[in-house]
Amino acid sequence: MRSTTNVSAGARTRLSAILHGVWVVFFVTVLGAVLTRIPLAALAALLVFVGAKLVDPRPVREFLRHGEATAYFITLAGVVFINLLAGIALGVAWAVIQLLRK
Repeated sequence: MRSTTNVSAGARTRLSAILHGVWVVFFVTVLGAVLTRIPLAALAALLVFVGAKLVDPRPVREFLRHGEATAYFITLAGVVFINLLAGIALGVAWAVIQLLRK
């Protein structure tokens, strides 16, 4: 997600990813005390907002046409309501079940 956001902001080289890492390290080490005052709910909301902006609806339409949207939405719900690893595991498990049924 960080790389995609970086590219959409106009990045053209790998140096931008390196500089982004440097900025993160800088803010964590120098401004760590200030960063801890940001509520986790606000950071989570920001992460969800940026992630939602990165979703491309075209593949979802393809999933709907091919009958694979259920796995997509199960994965999405698992990621949002449980955590990333569990969401991906649920989506893969559902896709395997569907594959075995076919």
